[in-house]
Amino acid sequence: MKAWIIDKPQSMSLQEITENETFENTAKIKITLASLSSFDVKIYNGELPSVNYPRIPARQAVGIISEIDEENSSGLQRGQRVVIDPNLSCKNCYACKTDRAWKCDKMKIMGLSANGLLRDFVSAPISNIYQIPSQITDAEAQFIEHTSIAVKTFNELKTAEGEHIVIIGASVMGIILAQLALYYQAVPIVLDPSQERLDIAANLGIYYAINTNATDPDERIKQITGGRYCESSVYLANSNDKIQKAFDYASVGGKVAIVGGDYYSAKLLNGNISGILSKQLSVIGITNGQKQIPAAINVLAKKAVDVTPFVIKEYKFEQADQGLKEFSENTLKYHKIMIKV
Repeated sequence: MKAWIIDKPQSMSLQEITENETFENTAKIKITLASLSSFDVKIYNGELPSVNYPRIPARQAVGIISEIDEENSSGLQRGQRVVIDPNLSCKNCYACKTDRAWKCDKMKIMGLSANGLLRDFVSAPISNIYQIPSQITDAEAQFIEHTSIAVKTFNELKTAEGEHIVIIGASVMGIILAQLALYYQAVPIVLDPSQERLDIAANLGIYYAINTNATDPDERIKQITGGRYCESSVYLANSNDKIQKAFDYASVGGKVAIVGGDYYSAKLLNGNISGILSKQLSVIGITNGQKQIPAAINVLAKKAVDVTPFVIKEYKFEQADQGLKEFSENTLKYHKIMIKV
């Protein structure tokens, strides 16, 4: 088997490997398309102190089942096209044993605390494998995890029809969440300093896409909401804005979601929490959408969200290092790059 391995920051090579991951009830998958995101750029550049090297990157990939117990209870079969959930729960902690694996306190993430998917074959737990329908392309399937987190966020906030939801950050996640809000007839407001990213949001039907470098977002949000601010507020942990803004832009009695993994712990997320008390806000932390992957597949199959603007460039497997290097030098240009295996 072959895999791309980041040996140390800014050093990546294609190597022959022997698979040493051990899981119960596994299937072997031939990877056909993997993708690299800003998450992988941070690992490549050594910006996440929690990462131990060497590490195989990529947390998203599509493949074909090549080996599986034909009598497995999931219904999965050899030859099916599938996506892999990169969140590996321990199966032994209290949350896992009480059927809440998405809250596992020993969760490992492929590409971060476990080896990722930039390789030709991988074995994964059957419980982490999901068949994808023909309506979803391999490239679109690279965004199933993003969409699952968006679904989880929207469900937790319970944003109602006609209510305003402010989203701090026009990242892939932010724009997918905004589209999901439109689908459920809420009113999304997306904030970001990058006009290029805001243009993508606007082209996807997001009417309120506000450039925070050109407009006072506080004044604009008050204009949009009649001074009430927003019933729902979302802060994306990969945003360069201050987390305090999420509390400021929430209405009295509103809900605030802080979305991102604990791998952002190197970034100090602090702010004045007095607004949580004075506004009686409910604050929710969301790190994954593990239980929402079937719903995310359904959302993409129905074309409720459009991820095609994020698919910009594809590289051959043998050129993955070139692709990641180019991505790391142009993080605003690329949202995700595809690697054809």
